[in-house]
Amino acid sequence: MRRRIKLIVKGVCFCIIAVLLFELLNVTMRVSDTITVASVKGFYKEPENSLDVVVIGASEVYADYCATKAWEDYGYTSYSFSVSGAPGSLYKSMAREALSKQKPKAIVFEINGFLNKDTYYERTYQLHNWIDYIPDAANRQKTIEEAIDKDKRDDFKNMFAVNHNNWKDLGGCVRTCRTRLKMEFCGQSYMKGYACKACESDYVGKLKKKELHFTKKSRKYLIDLLNYCKEQKIENVLFARFPHQKEIANPEVLDEIGKLVEEYGYDFQNFENVKSELGIEKDDSYYNPEHMNISGSEKFTKYFGQYLVDHYDVIGNHSEEIKNSWDECAKKTRKTIKRYAKMGEKHHYRFVTEMDIQ
Repeated sequence: MRRRIKLIVKGVCFCIIAVLLFELLNVTMRVSDTITVASVKGFYKEPENSLDVVVIGASEVYADYCATKAWEDYGYTSYSFSVSGAPGSLYKSMAREALSKQKPKAIVFEINGFLNKDTYYERTYQLHNWIDYIPDAANRQKTIEEAIDKDKRDDFKNMFAVNHNNWKDLGGCVRTCRTRLKMEFCGQSYMKGYACKACESDYVGKLKKKELHFTKKSRKYLIDLLNYCKEQKIENVLFARFPHQKEIANPEVLDEIGKLVEEYGYDFQNFENVKSELGIEKDDSYYNPEHMNISGSEKFTKYFGQYLVDHYDVIGNHSEEIKNSWDECAKKTRKTIKRYAKMGEKHHYRFVTEMDIQ
């Protein structure tokens, strides 16, 4: 009898250890953009209902907008809730997750995810960047049904099938794992989703105008997002186009989107039109044609923050604990950026991220 009990206990212990090892391997082998990992994991660590503004979108959001600077300049709390290469099909899911933790006074959607050809919606890696990190299984399943074709959904449900080839990029696995561990150790995001480079774009003089695409599929996903915002009775929603280095070949596309958004009673703002007013020049404010560098993001954050304060009641009444926490995050972010600026030009081509905070 005792021997049988020992065998059962050993069997149970073996199963528990096997499950834990499998989960550890699964997490370790889950390659994703490390900036996205920091942005997404950090968002869920924000105290509940502590954010005044949530900015949702793709890489423009983490590169162009610095939430801690907006806090220092204007006194509202915000977060760059961004996923690198996020197509418009994921925006509704990201908004749903944001509202599961926060009751922001305003939500901003940077619309780049709706401005590409339909192949943009089929990029598996970018889709996994978001879907794999949705913590709630029901919400993850809902997102898969919304954004993935029926014949490809199984690839997003089976995590082992998703991750088993990632051993080919062990460096990416290690970086992702380190980022996750640091986020767990810190217990918060100091940069609030911000990540940027200091280098200047070298595309000056050889830029072609950028052509935008607003396809039937993009229109469908945008209308679905607009209806969702209405259903959730979100009053203050801003759809925005952040500045890019390339000039737009067909600006009428943005006019079309603006008209659609305004038909639903929401605001649209094309910040491409205010580059000269912002002081964002082609030669010193971008690290590539699509994203601002640290200097450009500081200018844009100042302008954009003033726009939000002028047009929406975004400054919340926060506890001293929240205020002190944000002061600390702003101080650490500012010190990190200054230290990074002194490291020499060769370092300016890499991102300053959450991992650089000391």
